[in-house]
Amino acid sequence: MAVLKLENGTLHTDLIHIAQELAPLNIQINRQTVEDNPRLQHLLAQDSLVSD
Repeated sequence: MAVLKLENGTLHTDLIHIAQELAPLNIQINRQTVEDNPRLQHLLAQDSLVSD
């Protein structure tokens, strides 16, 4: 679940709205299903998220 909190206190939890807010900053969101991705499960189990 993604949550974006803006400076004015507005919270966005809908991925489409979050992507729209971040688009002007040239930030793209890629959605991946955790259950189907062993590599992603391994990354999320780490203390620090580092992709090789």
